[in-house]
Amino acid sequence: MISIHCLGDIQYVTGSADRLFPSVSPPSLIMFYPRSYPDSLLKRVTPLVPFFRGGAALLVAILFLFLSSGPALAQVAVSPSTASGNTIASANTSDNIAVGADGTIYVAYHGGNGIQVVKSMDDGASFSSPVTVTSTNAEVEIDVSSNGAVYVAWVENDRLMVAKSMDGASTFAAAVDAAKLRSLSVHFATDGNNLYFVGREGTKVVVSNDGGQTFQEPPTGQSSIFSDILVDPISRDVIAQFDDPDVTYSVSTDFGTTFGTPITPSDDPYVYYSVGALSSGSQGRFLFVGGGIGSETYKIDLGKETSEIIPAPKAETSQGRSLAADEYGNVVTGYVENARVKFVVSQDLGATFGTPTTVSTTSIAQADINSTNGDVLFLYEENGDIFLRSYGERLRGYGLEVSRSTIDFGSVLLGETSGTESVIITNRTGATVNISSIETDAPFASTDACPTALAASESCEIDVSFSPTTSGGASGSLNINTDLPEGTRVVNLQGEASNEPPTIGTIAHQTITEDGTLGPLNFTVGDSQTAASDLVVTASSDNQDLVPDANITLAGTGADRTVEITPAAGKSGTATITLTVSDGTKSDNTTSETFTLTVTDVPDLAVTDGSPSGLDLTVNVDPGTDNNVVGMFTLSAGSVGATFEAVTLTNSAPGVAGVSVARLFASEDATLDVGTDTKLGEVDVDNSNAPASLAFTAFNEAVDTDTRYVILAIDVDAGASTSGMQFLLDKPSDLTVVGGELATVNGQATATFASLPLSGNVMALPVEMAGFTATPSGGTVELRWQTLTETGNAGFDVERRIGTGSWTSLTRVDGAGTTTEAQTYQFTDRDLPYEAEELTYRLRQVDVDGSESFTKEIVVTPSGARQMELLGTYPNPARTQATVRFAVPEDVSNARLVLYDLLGREVRTHSVSGAGRQQMTLNVDGLATGAYFLRLMGGGHVKTQKLTVVR
Repeated sequence: MISIHCLGDIQYVTGSADRLFPSVSPPSLIMFYPRSYPDSLLKRVTPLVPFFRGGAALLVAILFLFLSSGPALAQVAVSPSTASGNTIASANTSDNIAVGADGTIYVAYHGGNGIQVVKSMDDGASFSSPVTVTSTNAEVEIDVSSNGAVYVAWVENDRLMVAKSMDGASTFAAAVDAAKLRSLSVHFATDGNNLYFVGREGTKVVVSNDGGQTFQEPPTGQSSIFSDILVDPISRDVIAQFDDPDVTYSVSTDFGTTFGTPITPSDDPYVYYSVGALSSGSQGRFLFVGGGIGSETYKIDLGKETSEIIPAPKAETSQGRSLAADEYGNVVTGYVENARVKFVVSQDLGATFGTPTTVSTTSIAQADINSTNGDVLFLYEENGDIFLRSYGERLRGYGLEVSRSTIDFGSVLLGETSGTESVIITNRTGATVNISSIETDAPFASTDACPTALAASESCEIDVSFSPTTSGGASGSLNINTDLPEGTRVVNLQGEASNEPPTIGTIAHQTITEDGTLGPLNFTVGDSQTAASDLVVTASSDNQDLVPDANITLAGTGADRTVEITPAAGKSGTATITLTVSDGTKSDNTTSETFTLTVTDVPDLAVTDGSPSGLDLTVNVDPGTDNNVVGMFTLSAGSVGATFEAVTLTNSAPGVAGVSVARLFASEDATLDVGTDTKLGEVDVDNSNAPASLAFTAFNEAVDTDTRYVILAIDVDAGASTSGMQFLLDKPSDLTVVGGELATVNGQATATFASLPLSGNVMALPVEMAGFTATPSGGTVELRWQTLTETGNAGFDVERRIGTGSWTSLTRVDGAGTTTEAQTYQFTDRDLPYEAEELTYRLRQVDVDGSESFTKEIVVTPSGARQMELLGTYPNPARTQATVRFAVPEDVSNARLVLYDLLGREVRTHSVSGAGRQQMTLNVDGLATGAYFLRLMGGGHVKTQKLTVVR
């Protein structure tokens, strides 16, 4: 049985529709789903007409008339009556009504008591007592974010003021001064912790991405009047709408950080002071724009960037015009006609509109849609009081009522799963609804215990969770697929994947001396969500003059890392070193640690050697005595603080015999006094073979402004030839002075040196050499040398070394004994190693008393191959292998060696790599006894040698 009921101008039906129309299902009836009302309301209605199975078509038409208009709740007072009056009037348009994801209705108005907010938690049947946000009486706008935060905004003294409530508008925090905004009104939209504001001045968009704690003003490339700003609940894009008077918009896809180039649709819609509404869903994304008095209403396809006029009524005043839209293609247009606020509904994205509904005799009103149950909400003002009417069953897509239209999971750690959020769906159609599937988009997931057939008025619960796998914002939907005409009931899902920043260990403040190196210092990195091996560490310095970034070296792998720092040479001061670890995902996922590096100034060192340019020390050695001074240099510093701790002295004639001990002294003058001077070190020497260097360590001698003489003395055996040694300070690293830096050498400003002599002469040689040369000639090397004087010279051993091998003696050349006349000697080395690339020669001079010394070494590169050459192999005959020597000139490439038998068959082949004289081993094992021919071929040349193989 079905009954039609009336209460004033409210029309509604009770009963079961399928009892009246068992086989009739016109589209208008398919789109109608009866809803329940409070018992108090139902008790007041009286049945008018009973209908039974088989009723006439006329009654069907009458019923359709009632159903298409849909029921409405009676006028509900929103604000308490007050002598001071309350208003929702605006200079342009403001949204004084907002609906939370759970269906809670919030209303903001202003008057003599300032800005106040009330709320309804029963679909607009009643409202709470007002909560005062501020005593300022200013045009106000309200919005509730997907995370449940309620925001109120207004303009006060050209400043944008924002107040926030986190307890469902029960209390509001103190207002925040967000930005300068020269405007009478403000429009804004919210999305989680993201807030977007525009004002009529048209010069800026104000953005907060942290729930109203901080605000930014990104460039928009537009200076016209901003008329509205909207957020796509699915993509979370931000659409800033303005008219100049052409309707134009900009889109931000990065939460308001940047806005794209302003877009004016191709057919150039034209409005002033427009209002906007967004429909984003399976049918596409459309922006609906309504202008001022007498303006058309436009539908803009944001995907195609085109627009068209839709047949919505034109407004007679600006105050009563409003727009609301949803993802199912419903568009609600509010307007004023004959001093009455009316609205029409389109269920097909504005293609057609239904019969107008009169709301009230007023010109101040606003419309909204409750996305949980599909109610059309109208907020309006009459004589200083604010009222609300709710209209049900006007929109398609709401046969299933949802407890939440949007779920905002907030911030969830990357790689983890949120707690579950529940959505309760209720069948309000009056008939069974078949649920084919319940689906979610990744990274969201759902579980449910909903039946496949949900009976009328039956409810079931769906649990949804969020498991982010990538950083940043995520959005999706919970899709409840049914056999209802609209098919799918959608709950929007969104969340933010938070990525905990990585960790980095601390390093204590460090101090080093000038020209020192710090480290490597160890530190650790880690991340609960990223493998340590994937973490990227960078380093920087705030003092590039002292520590350039390029002088900071990072090393290590995984969790264990190191840093090494080399300050600029000669610099001192402090630098703050910043070590930063990043997980490589977002700029805010970094962690930094700093430490201070102090580089202390060190005294400048001055060194003077023993050469004629310095101290000009003349060496005189007396064989059979101790502490013969053979080298000297001085050290001084520009200030105190440096210590001389080690030195390595180079021997110019290693291998000399007759030196048994070397000592190093520090003295106040150039005269060695063994009794009073400080002995720094002592080295025992093999008296048959003096080393190439003498190292003195483990002492500590202060270096200050007073010059200190460093003296090298040796013990010389009786009968020793004294052999022509000279000692050198070869390079700065051979001199260890802690806390000082080299600044002067022999009176010249420099920070380096090479081969500083510690004496002005070489110890006397029994043979005074005038020259020694080695010249390659064909396949030989000619050696020539001359002497100026000789004393007891028994002769010269000519020694040769191949590469880095050992020395071998080639021959003995007799000396002239004792003479003051110049002598000339020569020797030709004819037996050169065929493949040798480098030969080194020296002379070992031997005295008649057996003492000896060595000349300088001469390195010779034998002449390269001028033509193809193949020498005879050896041994020949050969049993298992033979040595092959050959030469290939530079201009021959692709040379090869081939061994042929007497029948001309190739039995061995070898490709030649590179040019020059070469030697190789030829394997003949396994070949039959007999004669063979070895040929070297390349560059059109052929060289042949005979080889006999025997067994």
